Amino acid sequence: MDTCEICGTKHSYEAAKLCDPCWEVTSRLDTAWLKNPKATLFVCRQLAEADERFACLRNLQADEPIFILKAKDQLASHIVQIWAMAARQLSVPMNKCNHALKVVEDMIQWGKKYGTKVPD
Repeated sequence: MDTCEICGTKHSYEAAKLCDPCWEVTSRLDTAWLKNPKATLFVCRQLAEADERFACLRNLQADEPIFILKAKDQLASHIVQIWAMAARQLSVPMNKCNHALKVVEDMIQWGKKYGTKVPD
């Protein structure tokens, strides 16, 4: 028996030491997992380990609010560009600012290919 990393109960589950209900929550990218702070933290840390684009989530605190922008959001590329310009003014390392500007370009290209919409 292993302890589930999310709900803290003892279960036997081979993949990632998650119980079935918790695995169901974290394996779908919908809003359900956002309601459980431990699940949110777990998913964010898994993303950070799996993909360098999410490295900023490695040090996420369990109760730290986050806000995610997606390329289909018509405002996203503008907001990220504003962030990058403000970050430069605050002497944020240039590689981080340049990464943000690369994300802006990627968002614009994605939006041209798939379309964008006003946020829900």
